[in-house]
Amino acid sequence: MQTIHLQNIGKTAAKPAAELKAGDVIVWNFGSTSVVEAVATGAKTVTVSLAGGYARRFNASRLVAVQ
Repeated sequence: MQTIHLQNIGKTAAKPAAELKAGDVIVWNFGSTSVVEAVATGAKTVTVSLAGGYARRFNASRLVAVQ
């Protein structure tokens, strides 16, 4: 599995945003986490709906830290 470096955490397991699915837990810098509720894919981007009503858009190949 690939890894990514997060601030205040260090090396963390990661996968491309295109491989995210509902139920995955994304880890952000400094240890905060978000649960993925839905994923919508576009031509080159992935829009991820997170718990709490937030949404983030990533390039499909971007590495995202997961638990």
